[in-house]
This record gives sequence, C-alpha cells and structure tokens, in this order.
Amino acid sequence: FLPVFTFVFGEARLDGPAAVVSLHRLRPQAYGLPPDPPRLIARTLTEVVHELGHTFGLRHCTDFSCAMRASRAADEIDLKPPAYCRP
Repeated sequence: FLPVFTFVFGEARLDGPAAVVSLHRLRPQAYGLPPDPPRLIARTLTEVVHELGHTFGLRHCTDFSCAMRASRAADEIDLKPPAYCRP
C-alpha cells in the first residue's frame, strides 16, 4: 500500500524482480456493474503489461495510447492498450 493512494491496481519496483496485480478493483462488480469477463481479461492484461514495464525499468508515460500511462480509475485502463508506445 502506498500512502498517497487509497488503492492501487498493482505494484512493482522499478527494475525490481517481481510485480503484483490485484483483480479486485479491475472487476466491474467492484463498481456495482454486472460481471464482464472479456473486460476483466482486457484490464488484467493491460495492468500486467504496465507493472511488468516497471520491472523492466519503464516509468509512467503521458501518452494516452501507452500501457505505461498511470490509471487512477478502472475505466481509464479501458482506454489504453496492453502495449508500450515506444520500444
């Protein structure tokens, strides 16, 4: 847990050996919506790519089409692809 956030979707140390992604807030049910397995899978993939990026030394990006853009809400994850904007 990071004190500046009330929650996180995942956590990884920059250039670290591991990453963690929580599915709890990625699930539509966390927001009173019906289950949506394809959306959960897409969000999970994007967040895994994001957190693994940190383990490979990537920092947050400002490009809206980059998985490394920080997301403060689950619907922001839906707007970015599970891919990096540059090599």
